[in-house]
Amino acid sequence: MSETPRARRTPRTLHELRPVTAIDEARPRVRARGFAYWYGLAFVLSSFLGFTPTYWAPLASGTPVFNPIVHLHGALFFGWTLYFFYQTHLVAERRITQHRAAGMLGVAWAPALCVIGPLVALHTLLNAEAAGFGRLGEAIVMVPLSGIAGFAVLVTLALANTRKPEIHRRLMALTAVSVIDAPWARLTRPAVDIAYRALQAGAPSPWLGIVLSFSCADVFLIALIAHDWRKHGRPHRVYLFGGAAILAVQYGRLLFVDTAAWHAFTHAFLAMVGVFPEPRP
Repeated sequence: MSETPRARRTPRTLHELRPVTAIDEARPRVRARGFAYWYGLAFVLSSFLGFTPTYWAPLASGTPVFNPIVHLHGALFFGWTLYFFYQTHLVAERRITQHRAAGMLGVAWAPALCVIGPLVALHTLLNAEAAGFGRLGEAIVMVPLSGIAGFAVLVTLALANTRKPEIHRRLMALTAVSVIDAPWARLTRPAVDIAYRALQAGAPSPWLGIVLSFSCADVFLIALIAHDWRKHGRPHRVYLFGGAAILAVQYGRLLFVDTAAWHAFTHAFLAMVGVFPEPRP
């Protein structure tokens, strides 16, 4: 008995037949609430909640005086999370023309973040030196500097692959993983201090809360890989190689934060603005 030929599958949507056009985008659409939407929203909420104790709440009370560079940093980075969410929303609704037009703003915005990040790190380092925590400040400043360096590499690769949407959107998703540990650290470090006081266990290592913030950021990476696995049967190579690189930066930096080479680099970094710390043993 001959085998019956497999029936040819009928495309379920117009988008399976041809690329999306401006006419398609102009038609009424159902508002999308898929994974990309919730991922972008989680990025926004994590950034807002993480910086609430140290920035938003003091700013609302009007008590502290922030350096203008801190305000600029807050505006640019939190604005970027909103922009990221907006772009994922456009893609989820297949409004590709608007997404590409708005992407031109990102081309200018991303380099600004890569400049303001090190400037704020320099400001933090100067405060640490003035407060007598120079060596610890020099070590910890590796976290934001390496984070913004990773962000810069991922954004550059994403912009270089705009004609490859499957690669571009995954690289952009990884940019959130590369920087989301910063707001989480504002929550995990105080939480660790509170836990140690409650247990009367003395003073915790300042690195414990920071390492915990890496784990919180890695939840975003796990979510990306799990979604790909569920939808496509396997994670995309961008998530595998990009995720491995992010993990290497996150935990590999712990091996170098207190080395002579790193402290020499931070002294050179400070010398850029005319600050010359005295050599330490």
